[in-house]
Amino acid sequence: MLVNAYGVLRSHFGSAEDFVEAAREATRLAERTDDAGLALATGTRLVIALIASGDLRQALALSEQALARPPASLKVGTAILGYSPFLRLINLHGKLLIDLGRLDEGAAELERVDRLAREEGDVETLGITHGERVVLARVRGDAEAALTHARETLRIAERLGSPFFRAGAYLAFGQAHILGAEWTAAREALEKGLAIARAGGAYVEAEPLALAWLAAAHLGVNDTTGARAAAEEALAVAQRRRTRPAECIAYIGWARVLLRTDGVRSRAAIEASLERALAFVEETGAKNNEPFIRVQRARLAALAGDGAGWRRELETAHRLFSAMGAVPRAERLARELALASGAR
Repeated sequence: MLVNAYGVLRSHFGSAEDFVEAAREATRLAERTDDAGLALATGTRLVIALIASGDLRQALALSEQALARPPASLKVGTAILGYSPFLRLINLHGKLLIDLGRLDEGAAELERVDRLAREEGDVETLGITHGERVVLARVRGDAEAALTHARETLRIAERLGSPFFRAGAYLAFGQAHILGAEWTAAREALEKGLAIARAGGAYVEAEPLALAWLAAAHLGVNDTTGARAAAEEALAVAQRRRTRPAECIAYIGWARVLLRTDGVRSRAAIEASLERALAFVEETGAKNNEPFIRVQRARLAALAGDGAGWRRELETAHRLFSAMGAVPRAERLARELALASGAR
């Protein structure tokens, strides 16, 4: 238990690699006992740690192995984590499927854990699941769904009162408001969430993501100085914490800021940033990020006067969004491509 507690601490203040190392040791120690709840709880923490570090394929395999052996009761291990480890594993499985670009499968898992968490009265897992459904809506491009689930996340967070949940709720609201182009509201929500996380020592592993989204919100209100500072910090924090999924998103955000502030003058830096992001997609398997990278490549090609490159990258993004089930985003790109074809 001491090692598991250390792993939780390192997940907030150390690197993702530290978190994985501590979680692996806790899992090994738990396996030497006959305590099913301890084994399930430490295994769940290991999946969380692997996700933070970007070992998504291994996390998926471990989650599926554990889900294939359901406990006698969904409450097994609840006394250790404060929520049902098995229900959290279903939640994590849904998250992983979304990260891997399997949106419909991930959505089905989130719907399943939502129902079970309500039946079991597991408010913590229910709140986390609403947060993951905000992420799903962001990837799909569904602003209405994102805001609906963000509201539920905040309602549960205020009930629980935990800095972890309150920070997560405001970060969810930030994503939802960005999706709805409510830039001022997005900036306020993200700044509040970031402040709660940093002050309370909870959810700090989301810091680089919050900073990357904050950079986007700054761009929305034409605060290019703030956008640049947030994007640079997002990259620095992600690299220091060795969180590859967050670093991938931070590179996409950095490229977006450079496109807006420098344009083709920073073409080499933008291309390098997007290449690094693509490399992270391949390393981690986080396929849901690839179409966003392709869109930024298309924007760069357009600024450089490369019409063929613009069309190639945007068509690739459209194909990827369509294949993932991100229908609203695919439809928007289809309209953009059609308008360009009509103008020729």
